[in-house]
Amino acid sequence: MLWTRKEIAQVFGAGGRSVDEWVRDPQFPDSVRQGRAHAYPSRDVVFWFINREIQRLVGEARAPQDGDATSVEILNLSQERARNARAQAEQRELDLAERRGSLVDAGAAVTAMAHAIGAARHVLLGVHAAVAQTYPDLPLETIEGIRDLHHEALTALSDAPMPGAVSAPVEEEVA
Repeated sequence: MLWTRKEIAQVFGAGGRSVDEWVRDPQFPDSVRQGRAHAYPSRDVVFWFINREIQRLVGEARAPQDGDATSVEILNLSQERARNARAQAEQRELDLAERRGSLVDAGAAVTAMAHAIGAARHVLLGVHAAVAQTYPDLPLETIEGIRDLHHEALTALSDAPMPGAVSAPVEEEVA
């Protein structure tokens, strides 16, 4: 709801000159054109008035000390508007990045990595047996050394932190 200066004066029981002074206050809400007249968001005007009255009462009670958090700071409408504008801008950037396809779904990325590591694990576990069949003259110690190196690599992969991933134990393959 929008209020004209006349309506503001009526609501708060103030004179026209008082409302004119209020409107000149830098913290007073911005006006909106309504035909030839200016109107003000009623909610913002009420918050401004409450903030002004709290400031007046706090000032009468005692002079604020350095570091005091007053109700004036808590109800600073301009700061809240700025914070809200920043949050909306960030949300718009995220929405745009999502539409462009430049965001990666963390769950999908973790799942894809888990599948890739699982496939690599499967290949690595079978390499030493394939080497033994392809090169039957290799000493058993060499084949076991290859197997041990693959198990070390798999252990390093399973110990690496990956957010959201469920680690599966490395299965021994019988050669």
